[in-house]
Amino acid sequence: MSKSPYTPELREKIAKEYLEGNASSIELANKYNIPSDKTVRVWAQKYKEQGMSAFIKRQGNAHYSSEFKTMCVELCISGKMSVEEVVAKHKISAQQILRNWISLYNANRELKDYCPNREVYMAESRRKTTIEERKEIVEYCINHNHNYKETARAATMHDLFYYDWHEDDLSHKLHGLRHPKFALNNAFYLCGTLTKREQDIIKRHMWPLTIIPPKYPESFVVTMMDKYCAAIESAYSMNKNFRKKLDDLLRLGE
Repeated sequence: MSKSPYTPELREKIAKEYLEGNASSIELANKYNIPSDKTVRVWAQKYKEQGMSAFIKRQGNAHYSSEFKTMCVELCISGKMSVEEVVAKHKISAQQILRNWISLYNANRELKDYCPNREVYMAESRRKTTIEERKEIVEYCINHNHNYKETARAATMHDLFYYDWHEDDLSHKLHGLRHPKFALNNAFYLCGTLTKREQDIIKRHMWPLTIIPPKYPESFVVTMMDKYCAAIESAYSMNKNFRKKLDDLLRLGE
C-alpha cells in the first residue's frame, strides 16, 4: 500500500501553525499543497482534542455501539456541536462515518452496533440474495482475482472533494480533470494507506475525459457506473417526463 504524503508529523506541524494563529487555513492549504482548506481546520480540531494520537492510524476498525452513534448524531442535530467537533472529541475515524449515521437517523433507520471484522458487509437491498448466489459471487471474484472490498471502498471515495463545483468560482475550473486528484489526496488523508487498485479506481474514474485509461477491471466497473449515474442525473434534471417516470418507479419500489 502507498502511504499518504501527509505524515502524522506534518499534520501536527500544520495543525499547530493554524492553532497558534501563524497562518489561515487557506494559506496553509496553499503552502502545503492540500486540496481543501477545510482539511486544515479538521486536522486542527482533531489535534486540539486528541493531540498527536489523532494522526496515528489505529490497527483494525473501531467499535461503535448503537447508543454511541445515537449520542453523536443527537449532538449534531441539536446544534450543540458541529460534525467536525463531534468527530474530533469522540475519536471517530472520519466525518463521512458520522454523516452516514445522521442520514440513517433522519431516515428513521436503526443505528446498529458495529463490531469490526474482516468480512465484506453487504448493503441492504430490496431483493435479498440467496446463500448460493453469494457463494457464486465471492467464488467468481476470487477465481478472477477481483477484489470487491477494495472496489466498494474506493467507489465511495471517488468523488471525495469538499466544494460545490457548480458554484461560479475560478478554483473550480477544469473540475472534471482535477477532482480525481483532490479525491485521491482526501482519501489518503482519511484512510492513511490505499492499495494500487484503490488508487487507480479513484484516479481514473473520469476516463475518457482524462487520457490514461483505468488499469484494473474493477476501475472500469466504477468508471462505467459513474457515467451511468451521471447520465441519469442529467436526464432527471433536464427532462420533466423522465423525472416523473423515475419518481413513479421509485414510489412503486417503496
